[in-house]
Amino acid sequence: MKRKYALSLLLIIIFYLLYSLVFKHERVFLEPNIEVLLKEKANKVYLEDKIILALKEENIDDINMYHQLAKKLNIDFDNTLILSINEKNTLLNTSIRNIKEFSKGFIKGDVESFVSFTGSISSDFLLVGDIRDLYIEGKAYKKDEEYDEFILSISALGLFFSFTDIFSAGASIPLKISTSVLKVAKKTGSLTKPFTKEISKILKKSMNIKLLKKADFSSLTAMKTSYKSFSKSINLKSSKALLNQLTTLKQNTSYADSIFLLKYVDKTKDLNSVIKVSNKYKNNTKAVFKVLGKGAIKSTKSIIKITTIFILELVSLLFSCISFFSLVFFKSIFKKLIF
Repeated sequence: MKRKYALSLLLIIIFYLLYSLVFKHERVFLEPNIEVLLKEKANKVYLEDKIILALKEENIDDINMYHQLAKKLNIDFDNTLILSINEKNTLLNTSIRNIKEFSKGFIKGDVESFVSFTGSISSDFLLVGDIRDLYIEGKAYKKDEEYDEFILSISALGLFFSFTDIFSAGASIPLKISTSVLKVAKKTGSLTKPFTKEISKILKKSMNIKLLKKADFSSLTAMKTSYKSFSKSINLKSSKALLNQLTTLKQNTSYADSIFLLKYVDKTKDLNSVIKVSNKYKNNTKAVFKVLGKGAIKSTKSIIKITTIFILELVSLLFSCISFFSLVFFKSIFKKLIF
């Protein structure tokens, strides 16, 4: 009988505490104030040093990125530094640099800047990049040689969107861009190992890569014919949500910036957080992460607000427990006196 009373009391206490902590009492959510953190770290001296370093390295993307962030934070630089920034952005310097970078991205798929990324994307859209990568990795895969399964899968998916686009009047273009973003991110080391692993699982669900074992990679014409039968195995149910997320990130920032930002993503939840920051900071998102790092997407923490009412209720619970035990104790004594 005593066990029954004890169990009943224990259940009452557990229920009460859960109710108090989870439902009844106020939760306070603490989020990092990015604006405050930026102003604390990205002061005039910090940004000047970053721009001077970028000028020495001739990193035009970083020069302009930090300059834009300074404008957003209402920071003015000396005329000497402004002249140096403008000189790097003259038409002649920009044109020569852009031609070199575009060619590098288009032919080799190497990406070091926004322009070389544009070249890489262009080659993918003209089927050159995807066919090149599918041919290289597919041939190695068929011969059981060392190959990159991620590049093989994403190239196959990218080619699928290229062929689909011909019949869908451009409807698949955003998804096609997202596959190129992932491919370039993987090649340049922007994809973290955990996120690469997660994406690889998604790609495996989207297609039957084993069918490429039967593909003919002896020539581009033969490969194209073989690919048509393989493409029938592609199912976008698993991958479409991820590709749409990347489309949003790209629209908020840029092609090259979206690739850079993937360095801070270990899982889909992180990607959602990066997108939230990009919703506010748009083209300045890369600069925010360059300055704050992963601190810009720290998980929201919650604490229980301990109020006076909560303390009083705990005291009340304590007295209720004492009363309960007293009642049980005196009840047993009363029974003995009567019987």
